[in-house]
Amino acid sequence: MVKEPVRIVPLWRELQGQLYHKLQMGAQEVTEGSNIMLSDRPTIIFRKSSAPNFMPVICHYSGEAGHYFASFSRKSSKKGKVRVWVYNPEDETPMSEKEYAIEEDPKVLYISYVSHLHLFVTYCDDIHLRLFGDHTQECKMLSEVKSPYSVTSMCYNPETGEVVTGAIGIVAFWGFTPGKVPYLAVAREVQISSGEFVHYLSLEQERKVLVALCENIIRVYDYHTKTQTRAFQVSQGVSLTCCSSYWPQSFLFTGDLAGDIKVWNFDKGTQSTQFKAHQSAITTITTRHSFHTIMTTSLDGLLKEWNLTTCELLRRLDIGEQLFQMQFLNEQTFFLCTLYTFSIRTVHNFCQLFSRTKSILTKLLRVQCGPNKARILAATEDGVIRFLSPVTGEMLFVTWPFQVLEKALDYVYDPDREELLVTMGTNDIYVLDTTKNPCPVKHILRVTEGLDDRVLCLAYSRLDLEGRTCSFIFSGYKSGKVRTITQNLYRMGNRKLHDGKVVALSSISASGNLSYHSRESSYLCSYGQDQYIILSDVLLKKDNFLEVLPLVVIPSFNCRINNLLLIPGYICALTEHNRVRLWRQASLVPGQKNRFWKETGALHATTITSFDYCHTLSMLVTSGSDGTVRVWDILGQMLVEFDTSLKFSRVCFANQRGDLVVGCNMNIYFIPCVLYLPRDHLYMLMSRCVKDDMIERPLPFLPHFLLTFDIVFVPKYRQVGRLAKKYERLEPISNPKEVVMENNVATVLHFIGKEASALPGPDFYGAAPYIKEVQSEFFVKYQLLPQQGAKATLEKKTLPAELPPAPPPSRVLPPLVEPIPVLSRIPFQAGRTWPIAPDGYVPNSVIRAQLFPKGTPKALQCSLDLSRQPLPRRKMVKILLPETDEPEAVDKIRRKKPQRRRPSVAFSGFMRSRDLLSEIVSKPWLRHKPSDNSLPSVTKAILDLMDDVPYSTYLMCTAALVQLAESYPLPDKVQEDAFERLIQDTTHKEVRMRLAAWEALGKMDLLSEQEVVPLARALLDENKKVRDLARSLLDSVAGITDKFVLKKEMQRMADSSLIDLSSFGRDQSAFPRRVRAAGIMAETADEAKVALTEGAQKLMTRVENQLTANLFLMNEIPPKVVRDRRSTISRLRSPSRGTSVDFTTPETLPVGQARWLGIFGKPERRAAPAAAPFAPERGKYKSLPREGILKRCCWEESHSQAGHHPLGLSPA
Repeated sequence: MVKEPVRIVPLWRELQGQLYHKLQMGAQEVTEGSNIMLSDRPTIIFRKSSAPNFMPVICHYSGEAGHYFASFSRKSSKKGKVRVWVYNPEDETPMSEKEYAIEEDPKVLYISYVSHLHLFVTYCDDIHLRLFGDHTQECKMLSEVKSPYSVTSMCYNPETGEVVTGAIGIVAFWGFTPGKVPYLAVAREVQISSGEFVHYLSLEQERKVLVALCENIIRVYDYHTKTQTRAFQVSQGVSLTCCSSYWPQSFLFTGDLAGDIKVWNFDKGTQSTQFKAHQSAITTITTRHSFHTIMTTSLDGLLKEWNLTTCELLRRLDIGEQLFQMQFLNEQTFFLCTLYTFSIRTVHNFCQLFSRTKSILTKLLRVQCGPNKARILAATEDGVIRFLSPVTGEMLFVTWPFQVLEKALDYVYDPDREELLVTMGTNDIYVLDTTKNPCPVKHILRVTEGLDDRVLCLAYSRLDLEGRTCSFIFSGYKSGKVRTITQNLYRMGNRKLHDGKVVALSSISASGNLSYHSRESSYLCSYGQDQYIILSDVLLKKDNFLEVLPLVVIPSFNCRINNLLLIPGYICALTEHNRVRLWRQASLVPGQKNRFWKETGALHATTITSFDYCHTLSMLVTSGSDGTVRVWDILGQMLVEFDTSLKFSRVCFANQRGDLVVGCNMNIYFIPCVLYLPRDHLYMLMSRCVKDDMIERPLPFLPHFLLTFDIVFVPKYRQVGRLAKKYERLEPISNPKEVVMENNVATVLHFIGKEASALPGPDFYGAAPYIKEVQSEFFVKYQLLPQQGAKATLEKKTLPAELPPAPPPSRVLPPLVEPIPVLSRIPFQAGRTWPIAPDGYVPNSVIRAQLFPKGTPKALQCSLDLSRQPLPRRKMVKILLPETDEPEAVDKIRRKKPQRRRPSVAFSGFMRSRDLLSEIVSKPWLRHKPSDNSLPSVTKAILDLMDDVPYSTYLMCTAALVQLAESYPLPDKVQEDAFERLIQDTTHKEVRMRLAAWEALGKMDLLSEQEVVPLARALLDENKKVRDLARSLLDSVAGITDKFVLKKEMQRMADSSLIDLSSFGRDQSAFPRRVRAAGIMAETADEAKVALTEGAQKLMTRVENQLTANLFLMNEIPPKVVRDRRSTISRLRSPSRGTSVDFTTPETLPVGQARWLGIFGKPERRAAPAAAPFAPERGKYKSLPREGILKRCCWEESHSQAGHHPLGLSPA
């Protein structure tokens, strides 16, 4: 069932009732020299101090008279008292206070209110739980029970009727025994095995769970079954203090003693972000759903409000005392409890969340699309333009973030053709198709003949031509000309209006009034660099020819115009001095220079960033770069000013009623007209009948796969002067970004780590000789039947004996390859009509023939799939399969007749492998699909995706790599690439990434004894799981289980690598630019020598000082395992037939060079399957078995302790 959109803007009939109620309550009036100040800063309603005594804990609950606040105070005598405050904002005296004397004198530490029993549950310092009646029972004590443990937190669950307490290592659920006097009894105890303090309990009824903050662990319990469902731990050891949730986005916010806020994805159990909120411990976190913010209090005495999505600081309030409690009574009223005071405050929020953009706004504009249809255009810094519904705030569609659009100088929306036209200050106009989401570039329009004349501004206008209403887009040029670029039934030539650049264009329609049908609706106002404002009339001549006729010329010397509006009856201009100049059209004299105008004072002290006009109420709204927003009448008198701690960026009218939408950081907020309009304007609005804007459904977000290419080709047309639009060529557009949808919010992603796209060279449009096509891996051989006008036929060809390796997958279009031509080439000729596909993209075979005149690249070739349409008039001959290294049984089966084929086991395994590749390519998490389904291409696509991806995607990538390694014999190049990617991730900053990388290396069998140094580093990891896995891999790969052998192997690797490094420098003139050794970077041979000497020595020192003999950290208790020394020796034997490995074969130079690269780079693996798992140092121990090596190492250790190390190194 489709959910109905939620209206933010009320219906007109509902608004009329709100206007009537506001006028009855008494709306503010604006007199000359005064204005309305609308503030959202907190104000104090009530404040009570208990100084010099501390303020006791406050318990809030609701009753018949309003809001109640109860506190248990202590006196010097043996009797105590309960103080109750009642807050009712509708009474003349909103606050009242009453005291109740009690016989006991408890010191209450925690308190909860049980609504259905009208009583308080308190925990006191004498380890007793006491029940007190509320104000209806004069706060008398009803019963008490001794707690079996010291309570550290408490809450009440109204759904189950239980009181939940937290203690050291336990969470208890208490129930009420039935009877005249209620008693508490433990119904269920849930033990915490690790015995942490339960600092905070939060009841989340929407998810039916209980969240317990146990020091630095978050434990989640089902409060019906009383069982723990999940737990996730904070990486640092700081204890958590409080939490709050926002379930629409599955957010859980936690605060800790250090003043940090961590944002968790509750569904995934992962931490999304973390930021420093306060300088001291955070005491409370409150989520404000309607304003999309969170508020935090801390012991540093500050109250702060943050953006819920971006975690940006919106406002702060210094209370001056340590804050302990904060709770909202409604959307605008909350109470605070500090060290000495209790207060009730209000926050007069005049705005509510309208939409989220995930980027800073650069422009906000209402676009009128019809009598009762409009859209909000929001341009952002990430290079996209979002179109929003003015009623619901939902994003209707978004443009694709092409790199060229980031340089947009001006843009205009054509609602009739549903196109967005963008100019970058060149002679081209980019036309975007807004019927698709995201919006691609439909075509490019070249509108000038020379390169010097450029389009600088655009304007939309609806003209009434002979009783027919048509929409036109006018453009202003650098040469001072003005013309329309919309030429369907009507044509228009260039008309020079200014002696210089045309800076701005405006019309009645451009200012948002489409229903204005007067003589002025055909006016066009322009401002040029010659500092003249020209009011022109667009006339229709014979033969459907349009002409722009200048009517009035207005000089504007010594003052530059920043913004120009043509409104009914006036020409309104915003000057560079932030003043508004008005010219009344009735007083302007045609044919003369009109030098008289009315000018207002400065509207803002800083630069004005937004300037909009409301036709119904004749009001202007402006915003300054300092974050201020003000509303004016047409004569420049200020009506309303918004006093807020928020910094607004852009503003415009959401509709013709006067509702406002303002941008703040990465959000857009809505301000209803009822809250700020003066009394006269409210009456004016009630006398009008403003139609409701229609609600539009968002377009389905269906990004075309071609938009993921680094280069996108679109058709380019030429339209100069009166000439009709004519196709010119295909134009490449760079495309390094991608837009995705996250929780109905568009987010722009940058492709990090990708090489820059290379645009086609100068021979892109040149001629190419005709050569034949080379078929892809699987294809159908065919021959062309004779056709009229076609002479060339395709000859039969055989597949090569060995298929060339597939190119690596990339978003970049592959370079042109000489030996691969197209089937045929139709050259461009004068007067020839070239057929263009409707979308103008690459998959069309005709377009591909023009894009790649030298041949279709290999990466764009694909198999003849069954879903494709059959090629016309081609005779099928036979099917050829590629040559593969398969058994003879499979080859014999292929030669049999099709109806008699019986797939063998090897052939079915081969097909399953091919199915595995296709299955991986079809996965949605593989964002950039490879060009073909070959093993190198799929592996390269997975490895490219693993750079800077979320943990869930990373796990899918590693699982796919493991499946490929288990199904295929990986080539050496693929093994090296996979090893390079995974070994880098073993030093990732996140623990789970490091653990996943090590697991993948082990499962793919990419590790050898030469990875001793990275595994030794992993033994020192801060995470226990990583250390355990490294210990297991070190045992299985190199047979090392004690520290002594590990140090000797590390020293042997370092010494042999130094020797190989010197020989490498003699053999090759250039040192490899970048080598790696589990976190060590080296650009030169000298840096590599330092890493092999000082770096290796430091690592061995850490191993000696921090690891035990059996490779556990000093501070952790290893499991007691009884191991025979002979088991270690036997593990060093060859796994085949239990024989010892023969080390008598001397090593070759490449093997030695590869071994020293084992510390920095990765040698070739799996190249020699018979190689020994443990290679001794060259020149030493060549004829010794593994037992002899251990004895020799023991001898060296005894001599090294005596100061006679054989390598001349001091003992670690």
